[in-house]
Amino acid sequence: MTFDALRPRYDHRISMTLTMTAYGPNVYAFSPVYGTSTFIGKGALLLGNPRVALSRSVMMTDERRAYLAKRWAYWQEDERRKNVDANGMVFRETGSE
Repeated sequence: MTFDALRPRYDHRISMTLTMTAYGPNVYAFSPVYGTSTFIGKGALLLGNPRVALSRSVMMTDERRAYLAKRWAYWQEDERRKNVDANGMVFRETGSE
């Protein structure tokens, strides 16, 4: 597949479009049906703040963008807390939100 053929796949439930920079991956846009889950913590930390990518995301209400930003931050903090408290127990539920 060539780069000019790459497009967001809106039929994917949990997908995002990434670009690669010299500093690592960067989120470009989210699928309109993107949902967070217990498994995004490490990726959320790596990818940083999603607000610019959420503003580029199409077919998404402002309320949905705010909700995803809030959940993204929650899972980032959850991952940070897990990494700090190495001797503590971390309970997670499975599945998507």
